[in-house]
Amino acid sequence: MPALGRPFTLGMLYDCREDSIVPGITLWDLDHLRTDTATQVKPDSELEIVASESIEDKSSALNVEAALKAGFLCGLVEVDGSAKYLNDQKSSKYQARVTLKYKATTRFEELTMKHLGRGNVKHPDVFDKGLATHVVTGILYGAQAFFVFDCEMSKSENEQDVQGDLQLMIKKIPSLSIEGKGALKMSDEDKAKVEKFSCKFYGDFNLEKSPVTFADAVEVYQTLPKLLGDHGNRSVPVKVWLLPLTALDSAAARLVREISVRLVKECQHVLEDFHDLELSAPRHLQVVVSSSEMSIKWQKPDTVGENVALLGYVVEFARCEESLEWNQKYTVVQSMDITGLQPGATYAVRVHCDCGLSGRSKDTDILRVVTTRREFERLAEHLVHNSKKLKGGSFPPQYKLPVVKEELDIDGCRMFSLGKESTRHNRTVMVMGATGSGKSTLINAIVNYIAGVEFKDNFRLKLVHEETFKSQAESQTSEVTVYKLYHQEGFQIPFSLTLVDTPGFGDSRGVQRDEEITEQIRKLFNSSDGVSQIDAVCFVVQAALARLTHTQRYVFDSVLSIFGKDVAENILMLVTFADGQQPPVLAAINAARFPYPKNELGLPVHFKFNNSVLFSDNREAQGEDDNFEKMFWRMGTKSMRKFLTELNKMETKSLQMTKEVLKERRQLETAVEGLQPQVKAGLAKLQEIRATTEQIKDHEAAMTSNENHVIEIEVTKPVQVPLNNKGEYLTNCQACHVTCHYPCAIKEDNRKDKCNAMDRSGKCTVCPGYCHWSVHLNQPYKWEYVAVKQKQTIGEMKEKYSRAKEEKISVQQLIQRQEEEVDRLQDMVVSLIDQSAHSLTRLSEIALRPNPLSAPDYIQMMIDGEKSQAQPGYKQRIQALQAMKDKATIISQVSKKDIVRTAEESREQLQPEKKKKLWTRIFQS
Repeated sequence: MPALGRPFTLGMLYDCREDSIVPGITLWDLDHLRTDTATQVKPDSELEIVASESIEDKSSALNVEAALKAGFLCGLVEVDGSAKYLNDQKSSKYQARVTLKYKATTRFEELTMKHLGRGNVKHPDVFDKGLATHVVTGILYGAQAFFVFDCEMSKSENEQDVQGDLQLMIKKIPSLSIEGKGALKMSDEDKAKVEKFSCKFYGDFNLEKSPVTFADAVEVYQTLPKLLGDHGNRSVPVKVWLLPLTALDSAAARLVREISVRLVKECQHVLEDFHDLELSAPRHLQVVVSSSEMSIKWQKPDTVGENVALLGYVVEFARCEESLEWNQKYTVVQSMDITGLQPGATYAVRVHCDCGLSGRSKDTDILRVVTTRREFERLAEHLVHNSKKLKGGSFPPQYKLPVVKEELDIDGCRMFSLGKESTRHNRTVMVMGATGSGKSTLINAIVNYIAGVEFKDNFRLKLVHEETFKSQAESQTSEVTVYKLYHQEGFQIPFSLTLVDTPGFGDSRGVQRDEEITEQIRKLFNSSDGVSQIDAVCFVVQAALARLTHTQRYVFDSVLSIFGKDVAENILMLVTFADGQQPPVLAAINAARFPYPKNELGLPVHFKFNNSVLFSDNREAQGEDDNFEKMFWRMGTKSMRKFLTELNKMETKSLQMTKEVLKERRQLETAVEGLQPQVKAGLAKLQEIRATTEQIKDHEAAMTSNENHVIEIEVTKPVQVPLNNKGEYLTNCQACHVTCHYPCAIKEDNRKDKCNAMDRSGKCTVCPGYCHWSVHLNQPYKWEYVAVKQKQTIGEMKEKYSRAKEEKISVQQLIQRQEEEVDRLQDMVVSLIDQSAHSLTRLSEIALRPNPLSAPDYIQMMIDGEKSQAQPGYKQRIQALQAMKDKATIISQVSKKDIVRTAEESREQLQPEKKKKLWTRIFQS
């Protein structure tokens, strides 16, 4: 029978009925047992690889037979040493496992007939007590070890393939050698493989440190023979021989019946089925610590039994002292923050699942962590210590926070993080406003408040630090920047905060720059690495604006037109340069009737700030209680606390509807971009036909008799216009010789199916031929149509419009063919009108505001304002606004009720009368 780590000695009594040792009672005196024993040297060792995790194969590896196996399965046998391998189980189904078994024997000891012969038993009264059924008569000494190697695998990997790699590497262990500093002598490819392996050790050897890696296992394996000691003096019982007591005395207790092997196997199968159904432990336990807090994260178990409900998780933690006194916390999410810890202390953490009536899962492995020792009492001081002092003679000195730039492959956007990732709830705020509204300073004020900076401190923190060589009329922020401020000890708010800082709208670079900003925001919202939800959209406005100019109103409308209607309740006004009075700008915003939540006074929900004191010199204020600087600082602190408290109450909104708004707006812009040249081409074609008809009427007699008669007509021809700006892309159709989308974000020709001009089937919605995306290219020029005078004979004109080589057409047929060409052009333009109208209808349903650049009158007021102010660069801005007005004129005509058709109507053939009405309306615009 295998010893299974139990302390057997010769002459010891054993009860097979309960599979237990009977201590303290023997048949012989101790001195008698120590003498007259026979000993044989049995030096041997063997290696075996166990690839199965079944109870049968594990039992076989330890030579556990049916009766003893039943005792182990029922919990009667407590195993130790190498036999603990029987209890080891995989924690995940995404885990390949192979075990290496090492077994060595040293000697065999047994009792002789001087003990077992008739009449040699010294204490025969033991038989009468019935305490035991057997006596140990022989022991084989040695030691066993099990190296259990695991390799985590992905869902896509095949377990047999990974297990095969494991076996190949484990077979090499006996032949591997260790170089200096514990490095394995093996190929780089093999080293890369074994780095993924983890190891658990179960053995009868006394190790200084258990192996956890493949390299550790090799090192331990090579020392195992030495650990048995000289002549095997450190070996332990590995196998024992038992003699029934009835062989010595018929009055002794006996085993009435051996347990059925079939019954044991059935129990074994049932237990294995239970193990398969059992909920495994939570996975990938991670703990991040500070001096007094730890943030714990884990993942759901990958196996859950049928009809087992996972109700929540129990997190247990304890300070590592002489004994672990576990504290418990309950949660239904896969993370938890624990506060109030001692700095510089060691804590143990583990997690298990609560499954209600079905019980609980296994515990995760215990993870031990050490809290940090805090050098500074305040977070603000800690941040300053790790920040870079900015140049300049300002006081208090300013420090640039140690933010880390994150990888973000979104054009026009960047992302930074401060601190280590936290499991605390996150709030996302987008900060928007006109150039010069004090947006960047306000963001810096938020950061100083969160870090706990006080007025008397001789430092200030900066999150946003832009170069100041730009003019005040130009936004200091050029990219959409995401700042992830992870919660850390000392935060003045109980959550992590993500700030989305946007470039200022309405700066001196004009409406084209504003369109670029909108595109940057669209990319950020659409990317999987960007922003997917939002808690507040904050407008930064100056308190003193008593009325909104056309440009300022345009800034509000531009921003609001980006968002879906479901974000309306999350709009907040952050009023800068405020004093103790009611800001005049609130009345101006009310008069403009923007969609926003209102407070009980009927004013927009707002928070007042005056950040003029944030970076001002505070030395003169020392010791004075009632100076203006301190008053403004206290007012700002109070308002900041109020703002961030309100933010934590707001309902988080998905940006799904906002993404749809941005998508519809892009489709509308693309369709209008396509409408403009097509309408111009249609006008030019009409003019060409009109001129040709007049020429034919004037010279009809001569042309009829002489096909070589020459007339001069004005025709429209495509010309290539080179692009001036580097980094601009477009989409040109090679079949139709038109520019279908300009500017276009897609540079590569093999990705033109992603261009906004393409529909879901891959066809272009703009070019006259409705061509496939594959005939569209990005080229260094765009197509424009110009009118040129050209001399043609009547024969050449007839040849152009003939449908077959030998076809002869009359002059009247020639005119008819030209009119048919115009009719085809009309059909294509009407299709673009339908597409634009549908986008406009959908936008009216989901967008907070219409795009201000879709109203011609609105743009004309902006043009007039530019002319009257005549600020530097106004001519270029007027030119851009005029181009916008041309587009807006088309949009305004398309949006009229008698033009807009339903989706069903647009699929039907348009009646000639309505087509003519549509055509005339667009041409008149």
